Amino acid sequence: MPPASKTGASTSSATLADCSERGHLGGGPPAVNWRWTARLRYRPGILETTPAPVPPAERQVRLDGLRAVAILLVMVHHFRHLPGCPEWLRWFGLRGYVGVDVFFVLSGWLVGGQAVRALRRDGRLDVRAFYLRRWMRTLPLYWAVALVLGAVGMLRLSTAWALPLFLQNYVAPADWLITWSLCVEEHFYLVLPWVAWGVYALGRRHPRVAVAAVVFLVALSPAWRWLKFDAMTHGSYVDFLKLFYVPTHLRLEGLVIGVACAAQAASSSRVWMRLCAHRSGAAVAGFALAVGSVWNPWLTGTDAGGAARMAFFSAVPQFLLVSAGVALMLPWGAERIPAAGWVARVSTWIAEHAYGAYLVHDLLRDPVQRALAPRQLPFWAVLFACFTASFAVAAGARFLVEKPGLKLRDRWLASRAARDG
Repeated sequence: MPPASKTGASTSSATLADCSERGHLGGGPPAVNWRWTARLRYRPGILETTPAPVPPAERQVRLDGLRAVAILLVMVHHFRHLPGCPEWLRWFGLRGYVGVDVFFVLSGWLVGGQAVRALRRDGRLDVRAFYLRRWMRTLPLYWAVALVLGAVGMLRLSTAWALPLFLQNYVAPADWLITWSLCVEEHFYLVLPWVAWGVYALGRRHPRVAVAAVVFLVALSPAWRWLKFDAMTHGSYVDFLKLFYVPTHLRLEGLVIGVACAAQAASSSRVWMRLCAHRSGAAVAGFALAVGSVWNPWLTGTDAGGAARMAFFSAVPQFLLVSAGVALMLPWGAERIPAAGWVARVSTWIAEHAYGAYLVHDLLRDPVQRALAPRQLPFWAVLFACFTASFAVAAGARFLVEKPGLKLRDRWLASRAARDG
């Protein structure tokens, strides 16, 4: 059994953070360092869906590709504001916000999968270890960027109290708007262990009731948006962002769908096995559903302005349809294949740095634009500079902040496992 790298010993968290740490998602062994697996008394045969450990050379590179596409979509969404952006790119980029929905599904699949597999294996969930994996993946870089913003006066002291509670998506979303999705995830994962345990216990006695509970959770946010839609249309685009787009209770379906898919995979359900038997066809159908729900002039219009996001289809069912499309791609994406070729290597690198790029790219757009303004460069050169600066800062942050945090987390988990025997 080959040892895992120290910095990627276990998979964990984030809109992006979960999704960028490693490529081993879903259906595999618990996210622990191979060097102390034996101390956790992990028994591979206890779950029929648990495969043998795979060499580090094999990754779920297709999911890396999905993560890479998702972060690039989000970045184009924000970089479309650069002067000189072509109208067609403004139209395309406006709809790039759905990259966040892709991340929600992948995050639910990964982090929810950890919880589901632990419940099926042990009948219980180590809540402290679950939170430790989550927070040590997301919080170090989150606080590093927050401290820098505070030092340069880009955060208001009057609302700074919301940052440690991840309430800025309700209290002051405009202060650091990009973190709204991280707030949604932190709120979701705060209650996930208890909800997962409840649904698991219910499913052992009343499977149909458990299925109904999951369907209710998936439908909750879309139904809530539907009820609030008429009131939203009377407000401004800024009101739409603050009161309709970023609140946690209105954006949960992607995460729930990701967890539900992880549960289906862990139990080798009939539906999941059928999808796996036709994974390529399911992936094509999922891709068509996701793309057709977003870049479709008949459904989402031809407007490149923010008003297009306030139309009924874009505001109410679209997030659910995109999440369902990504879910259909999971059986194909979760297949482990050799990470060969430059496309796979580039996709993996982008996926590994997606969390850092997500947090900083919108903050860097205006400084890069101002620095290059005297040169009067064309739009595409400025766009390339924005991408380059974002990933350069993300690479530095991964080396200086994320990797040390992961090493510390792994040491804590190893020490805790040793104490538990």
